[in-house]
Formats: sequence, structure tokens, C-alpha cells
Amino acid sequence: MAKIKKDFEKYKINYITPQKNYKKNKDTKPIKNNLLKKRHKVENYFANLKQFSRIRFMYEKLVSHYTGFLYLAIMCKTNDI
Repeated sequence: MAKIKKDFEKYKINYITPQKNYKKNKDTKPIKNNLLKKRHKVENYFANLKQFSRIRFMYEKLVSHYTGFLYLAIMCKTNDI
């Protein structure tokens, strides 16, 4: 896990994870709650998109067809169809 965090730091990527209740380590920086809320929304959005079986299992052989179905799923989710 430390190697992954170092790789993220190397490429200047913020590594955001929620605090674990069982950890007592005080040297970690506190995480802003608004970032976790945004991350939660993004993860839920992608989970909702994967309810479409064509997106989850990637039935399409062509990338253009797959992206077309991805756009269609995004439109359906934003319009709540």
C-alpha cells in the first residue's frame, strides 16, 4: 500500500480514502469531508451506470459501439428514464 501511495505522490495525484475506525495513527492528515462526499457521489454514479448489462460486460466488440451505449446510459440516468 505504501508503494501505491508513493506512486500517487510521484504523479501528484491526491489519494483520498476514508479514515478507518480502528486506526490510531496520528501522523495522517485529516481528510476533508466535502472531498469524500464528492467521491461517494462519483462512485455511486458509476455503480448506477453499470446496471446496464452492455456496459458492465462490454458485449460490443467495437469501441465506438461501446461508447455509444455508454452515452445512451448516461442520457437515461440524467433524465431518469
